[in-house]
Amino acid sequence: MCIAVIVTTVAIVAAALAPPPASAAPGELVWMQSWDPKGDFLFFDTMDLVRGPGGDLWIGSSARASSGGSSQRRPVVARFSQAGAKRWGAVLSGGVDFFYYAGMAVDRGGNTVVAARCFAASPREKWLVTKLSPSGKRLWTSTRMSPVVGSGPGSAWPAGVAVDSKSNIYVVGTIERAGTGRDVALSKYTPTGVLKWTRYIIGFEDSDDRGVAVAIDGSDRVYVTGTVGSFFAGTDVMLARYTTAGAQVWKRVWDGVGKDDSAADLAASAYGVSVAGASTSAAGELRGLVLTVPLTMLEGVPPYVKMTTIPGWNVKWSSVAMNAAGDIAVGCAIDTELPTDCFAYARYQATVPDAFAYRPSSFGSTSCGDVWIGPDGTLLAVGSWASETTGQDLFIVSDFVSVPDWQTILGLKSPQTPMALAVTNSAIFVAGAGYGDIELWRYGR
Repeated sequence: MCIAVIVTTVAIVAAALAPPPASAAPGELVWMQSWDPKGDFLFFDTMDLVRGPGGDLWIGSSARASSGGSSQRRPVVARFSQAGAKRWGAVLSGGVDFFYYAGMAVDRGGNTVVAARCFAASPREKWLVTKLSPSGKRLWTSTRMSPVVGSGPGSAWPAGVAVDSKSNIYVVGTIERAGTGRDVALSKYTPTGVLKWTRYIIGFEDSDDRGVAVAIDGSDRVYVTGTVGSFFAGTDVMLARYTTAGAQVWKRVWDGVGKDDSAADLAASAYGVSVAGASTSAAGELRGLVLTVPLTMLEGVPPYVKMTTIPGWNVKWSSVAMNAAGDIAVGCAIDTELPTDCFAYARYQATVPDAFAYRPSSFGSTSCGDVWIGPDGTLLAVGSWASETTGQDLFIVSDFVSVPDWQTILGLKSPQTPMALAVTNSAIFVAGAGYGDIELWRYGR
């Protein structure tokens, strides 16, 4: 079986916590906290940072025991106060070695929902959703499998999770079905874990379709993105909107000039929705792709398209953010012709020229883990920065609208990867991982 068991590793802190510190100068470190999930976990593959009720911060990640592909994997979750106090931390165990974190969301009551991909004792995979109380205790766990029965695993894995204003849960992923192969699947659960409905999006015939991300805006519009099979072979980017009742409002399928197009991340705001990923050129190079659908766009009209092309380089945006004005920030690591990788980010605005910047690391690899864009178009990007002398450093860049160029505001000697952002009017919160610990920093903004 693959029923999640929550192991609480950090005691709950009393509700009466010290008030957050006074505002600090931009880029100034206010505090840093860490949490060791125990066990043999040394590496972290992905990471989410959510700012929830009362300003508390939830970190979700996928921990593994070694750098090898067959190492033990577990989802881990931790909650901190905005003053930096650790409330609790939990490791989700499924009784199997392969238990992959897929995403996390926090509802208005402070409950945590985690989606995971689980390999059971039999070859069949399990799509798993579990909910934790505000104190980190497991409330319920729901699992499902592909209806395909055979010698293979029967693909069934979630990729992302979101919650609406009524604490309903939406999970997107991939489920294999007879006759149509792997399909994009969007499922809705009640706050008590009852599966209400599932909607499938199918590409061309028996194609390999993948659900990638789900997002919900402030008016409970549900958006989903993924990659679907193309009539002309290869893959296309799919973007769709649903109501909370499961009715599809519209769907867009975008096909570039090359063979393969793919989605990587999704952002929704009062302006509309935007998906980031990559499109293959006719020459076979990856170009950074951003598709945007405003709320005012009529049914059937193609989305707005932004393409970033650097000859000889592969650009694949891995994170995206959008504000209510429709300003968009994207980021990724670029595999270049240079000796080292590049930390890259871009901003697309309606009222000013597009801005793109990249910074090659001084030694080895680098990454852009997350981006954020403010109401005035201020952009923040965070990631790991490879240095020959200090290893993997924390690196934050900020672009202020009043400054005509991109500005570096922080470079800190700390071996951290991956990373995620949460931002307030006066603070920048960064989640990362290093030396086997989950770490959280607060900086002035």
